[in-house]
Amino acid sequence: MNIVLEANCLSLHYEFTNNLIMNIDRYRDKRKKYNAIATLFALWIGLTAGCGSLRKGSVHTDHARPGGDRYAVVLSLDGFRADYLSKANTPVFDSIKRVGISGSLQPSFPSLTFPNHYSMATGLYPDHHGLVANEFYDDEYGHYTIPNRKAVENPGFYGGEPVWNTARRQGVQTASFFWVGSETAINGHHPHRWKKFDSKVPYTSRADSVLAWLDLPEADRPHLIMWYIEEPDHLGHHFTPEGKEVFAMVEKLDSVVGYFLNRLNTLPVGNKVDFLIVSDHGMETYYPERSVNLSDYMPIDSFIHVATGAFAHLYPKPSYTDSAYRILQTVPHIKVYKKVRCRHASITDPISASGSF
Repeated sequence: MNIVLEANCLSLHYEFTNNLIMNIDRYRDKRKKYNAIATLFALWIGLTAGCGSLRKGSVHTDHARPGGDRYAVVLSLDGFRADYLSKANTPVFDSIKRVGISGSLQPSFPSLTFPNHYSMATGLYPDHHGLVANEFYDDEYGHYTIPNRKAVENPGFYGGEPVWNTARRQGVQTASFFWVGSETAINGHHPHRWKKFDSKVPYTSRADSVLAWLDLPEADRPHLIMWYIEEPDHLGHHFTPEGKEVFAMVEKLDSVVGYFLNRLNTLPVGNKVDFLIVSDHGMETYYPERSVNLSDYMPIDSFIHVATGAFAHLYPKPSYTDSAYRILQTVPHIKVYKKVRCRHASITDPISASGSF
């Protein structure tokens, strides 16, 4: 088993792939970072299709069966801040860092769960793939919000091509356990196996499902598996990212990964798995005294729709757009701009605001 990512099954591509991984966090430009992530996923699909048929010093390739003999398992831990590893007891994560490759990335803006998970799946910025926030409004498809199952499962909101569709076109079997976008038939397709989100499913049960997929008969076994755990983000919102409850959850997640790896090593394909752990964003401590109440500056009834938070989408009535924009430019501690180039331009030109203290 290879931890994080190690493309040593294909000698000619080993140096290029690992140089790409180790240099991701050196990129200053966010587009390069997300292109690098997308390249890793796409490169894995291409590499595994040829594993075992290409050797160092040779450019000859045989016709390999789709998926080859390698497997990629990608686990996302929502809101897992990079410094959590130094704030909690994480022997499993620490061992992974020692034997694998680690680094940090700047998330795409806005640093929210749905936009960034779908950016990892497609390699696109949120304003190019369509999920511009966890909540927004579209004049054609309506209100998108996480609890709205009809919206979450509407393919009209999702642009680009997720990696499981790319893999499908290469004849590679895929599976997803709660990855953003997988519950939607994007361009007519889900992953070959997928689950509808249910926060009540225990984390070890999710690991068991991934292990069961890897133990399927060869013809049915997915070569790309992407799974998701909604912590420590959930507790971070309730107890701040510095709360003891968050550090306890980080240690629990460490044990879940250990549970997965121990059982993975007992599978016949365990030594053929490339295992990547990622996160969508970090988290900052919220101080109530630093909040900005925009209703103190503008009448709320002048807006058709408002999606609030550290990053706010404001949809003013057409006659009020310029006035709202002018007023917001004077509000302390926020940045404001019109998202006129956003793919989901909404019923009017929306105004976006984010806090900066």
